[in-house]
Amino acid sequence: SRIKDAASLLSGFFDEEKLRRGSRYADLFRLWSSLVGERLAAHSKIVDVEKGILIVEAEHPGWIQLLQLRQAELLAAVAERYPELGLRGVLFRLG
Repeated sequence: SRIKDAASLLSGFFDEEKLRRGSRYADLFRLWSSLVGERLAAHSKIVDVEKGILIVEAEHPGWIQLLQLRQAELLAAVAERYPELGLRGVLFRLG
């Protein structure tokens, strides 16, 4: 058959390691609420991961402060769940 599934097409463009890493980042973005809880997740979101830094946007400085209080716990949870991402810090910004 000449019709190929999306995974077959994508694997031709990307190497398998990049696809696995992308999948882990997608999981991290999707599971934000399980990492910080529904209340904080309702007012914040992951916007990027750059050079080992998780960039999180929150809608008010108060939410940023609450997230900062849980920063060490958040990094530990991410390191436990996604050790291959090698995150070493979190940057919070107003969004």
